Amino acid sequence: ITNAIRASDEIVSIQTAMKKHREHSSVQEAACLALRNFCTISESPNDRIVAELFDIVNDVKQASMIHCQSAGVQENVCGAFWAMSAISDTMAVSITSSGGTSCIIEAMATFPTSMALQYDACTALLNLILQKENLVTIGSKHGINTIINCLCQFSTNVHIGEKVCIIVAAISSALPQALFVLSNHAIVNHLVDCMYQFPQSGTIQIACSEVLLNLSVNNFFGFENIDLGRKGIDRLCTAMTQHPDNSMVLEKASLVIGK
Repeated sequence: ITNAIRASDEIVSIQTAMKKHREHSSVQEAACLALRNFCTISESPNDRIVAELFDIVNDVKQASMIHCQSAGVQENVCGAFWAMSAISDTMAVSITSSGGTSCIIEAMATFPTSMALQYDACTALLNLILQKENLVTIGSKHGINTIINCLCQFSTNVHIGEKVCIIVAAISSALPQALFVLSNHAIVNHLVDCMYQFPQSGTIQIACSEVLLNLSVNNFFGFENIDLGRKGIDRLCTAMTQHPDNSMVLEKASLVIGK
């Protein structure tokens, strides 16, 4: 009980500092980092701690909005949202309703070369994509282009590649209007290139095949100069050869090729 009270008091102290010094970027940066670290080491936080965390979500959002040009603040905001969203679905809903998802997308767009920020942002979006309310924000043209740009910036980072591809696959399956954006020839090529870059990753092969399947089922290939091409077909065939025991890869790749 004593440890729980102390933990709750720590959150209150962090929030007090954030409220009192909203204009001080160094305070906001340190506070968001403290929140991130607190949430990552907290195992099954009790109701009191969760209540305090709910209350501080808006303060994290305010830090993001006020210090939108501070790379340090934005990185730790994304980290805080990631760690907080992993606690529970209800916490993810709270972040969603506060507008935290838009803050994450804007941070990614503003600091596209910060690998730490992009990694934490993608991890947060993986948790938040499960909330239907976030689909429109993440699956907007701005959201998709920002996420795909992350894939391009860190094309040799398999961890970022896997997260981005899972996010894009989720969008393509749950948000039909997003297929118009995803059908862009350059985006299709980036996904196929990612499959080539990481042939050993079953996660990437499955996710990208799912996006291509959703595009093909909805008849986007063959229209407006969108064509999967020989390169894409070859990659799908190779994926099936390299992952003979992965039924998901075999199923999705076969369906795309069959279309």
